[in-house]
Amino acid sequence: MPIHDMWPTGFTTKLDFTLCKVGKNLWLAWTDAEGGVQLAHSQPPASGKIVWTLKDEVAAGVTTGPSIVMGSEGYLTGIVVAYGNAKGNVEVIQIDGGYQNTLDDTTSQRPSLAWWTARLWIAWTGDDGHLHTAFASEKLEFGNLKTYDDDTSFASPGLGGNEVNLTLGWTGTNDRRSVFIADVDADGDLHMKELDDDDGSATGVAVSGSPETIATWASADHANQICIATNPLQYDAKFTRDPLTSNVTPFLSGGFIAYTDANDEIWVGRF
Repeated sequence: MPIHDMWPTGFTTKLDFTLCKVGKNLWLAWTDAEGGVQLAHSQPPASGKIVWTLKDEVAAGVTTGPSIVMGSEGYLTGIVVAYGNAKGNVEVIQIDGGYQNTLDDTTSQRPSLAWWTARLWIAWTGDDGHLHTAFASEKLEFGNLKTYDDDTSFASPGLGGNEVNLTLGWTGTNDRRSVFIADVDADGDLHMKELDDDDGSATGVAVSGSPETIATWASADHANQICIATNPLQYDAKFTRDPLTSNVTPFLSGGFIAYTDANDEIWVGRF
C-alpha cells in the first residue's frame, strides 16, 4: 500500500484544503465550519505523532478552501494564501508581508497557487465553469489572465511547478468526469492530455510539482479511493489507486499526503 503511517490532525473541513512541505516543516491550510481560513505547521512526525502549531486565522467568512505556497522571490517570501472571499472573489494574501489582492473574478472552488519561472501563478475555476490562469511577477499584481473557453470544470483545479514544468490538472465536465493534465507554457497556453485510466474524479485535482509532478484525486469509479499519478504527462507515467478514501481532493507534497475521512477529519500520511 503506497500510503502508510497515517496520523489524524484533529482539524476538520468539508472543503478542499492544501498541504505544503517546506524544508523540514509541513504546512496545512483549511477552512473551518465557520468559514475561517486556518493555518498550522509542524515538523515531520517524531515519536509516532505529529504536533501541529496553529497560527492566527488568515481570513473569515470565506466561501472556498484555501491554497498555500511558500514564496521564493525577494518581494514575496513566506506563505502566500489564496481563497474565495465572502463575496466569492478570488483573493490572494501574503502572510506577514502586507501584500493583498482581490481579483474581479469569482469562484466557488479552491484556487491553486504555484511558483514557476520566478512568477507566482494562480489557477481557478470560474463560476461559469471555465478554467483561468494568471501570474504575478511583482508584488501580487496579477497579469496575463488566460481564460480557457474549451476547458471547463466544476471542481478545484491543481497547479504545480518545478524547474522544468508548470502543470495544471482538473476534473472535466464530461460524463466520466475525466482527469485532464496540461503542461502550461510561459505564455499560459495549455498542451494537454486526458489521463487514460478507469478513474474519473469525484473531487477536484491537486498537483504537486517538486521534485517530480504528481496529480491526486478521489476516484468517481471506485468509491472515492485515492488516485495518484506520477509524471502524468510523460510516456512512463505511473498510476496508483489506494484503498484509502477521501471526501475532498487529497493533496500530496514532499512525500506526505493529506486527505479527509468519513467524519471530515484531515489525516496526514507518508507516501
